Amino acid sequence: MTPHRKPLFISSVSKSYGSHTVLDSVTITLEPGSVTALVGASGAGKTTFMRLIAGIERVDTGTIHSGDLLLSSARTHLPTEQRHIGLIFQDFALFPHLTVRGNIEFGLNHLPKERRAKVAEEWIERLGLADRSLAYPHQLSGGEQQRVAIARAMAPEPRALLMDEPFSGLDPERRESTRRDTLSIVRSAGLPTLLVTHEPVEALANADQVAVMEAGEILQAGSPNEMYQSPENLSVAKSLGRVQTVRRSALPEALRRATPNQERLFLRPEALQIAPDGEPLKVLVARRRGTLCEIEFKIGQDRLLAIAIRPDLPSPGDEVRIRLDPAYILPFADSTV
Repeated sequence: MTPHRKPLFISSVSKSYGSHTVLDSVTITLEPGSVTALVGASGAGKTTFMRLIAGIERVDTGTIHSGDLLLSSARTHLPTEQRHIGLIFQDFALFPHLTVRGNIEFGLNHLPKERRAKVAEEWIERLGLADRSLAYPHQLSGGEQQRVAIARAMAPEPRALLMDEPFSGLDPERRESTRRDTLSIVRSAGLPTLLVTHEPVEALANADQVAVMEAGEILQAGSPNEMYQSPENLSVAKSLGRVQTVRRSALPEALRRATPNQERLFLRPEALQIAPDGEPLKVLVARRRGTLCEIEFKIGQDRLLAIAIRPDLPSPGDEVRIRLDPAYILPFADSTV
């Protein structure tokens, strides 16, 4: 493992402003070549967490290490410019007075002029910017600006990469391809990477590790499948997708047999599956969302949503046969509400 390919260890890090605790004993490891998505509502502490890793803020307690190198502790604070942490922001933060080449070379001032130009040229070619190298940021599309921001962050060979909502400003057509290409480059470079996002679908689809932050604490971290299928509590489950509830006693007897013996059940929409041998339920509302159809049913006082791929939409009042898949019934007792 090269010096720039070490894990990033965040151990028991806390940060307060006056009497307000923003981060409370946060511990997580970012592995080389792995993307960790950090999910949480506004005010959860995500931005402060990034600022502590980058060295923009000082930790109150705990430590941050890049491999064996201590970056932060209560007594030690390596300045931002000495940490070699790459940053990519939502608004790209390009220097408006510099060309594409100038922006990429900005972080390479420690290199001799010829080497600086060569590294910049390599990244310009790699990201398909050869015909835009002399353009200024205002002359670039959103996707092109994003590629420049990526090249500027990656060219100095950082120890780690922090990405703050980096794809949210792109139009939907460009977002997926830019995200795929960016994360492929990051992984191939072997960098530990933190991707901050408010979109659970983005986190689950693109990260190797997902962490859910709430009120300054990491509630759980794990693989996308583990986090979605086996959340440790209801807050984690709701952070990563829709959770719906129904009283078990209101379900038809045939559906109850597939459920835990507790009064209040917690289900993902995928728990309700259309099946010819299922129980008939009356449709309340049905709507199409592209490939998927969303079908709502009313059971007792609760409304339940099913997601299906089908060529036609049922009408309100129609009967659709449904079975329950226990794999999408979350294992929470009533006490978790």
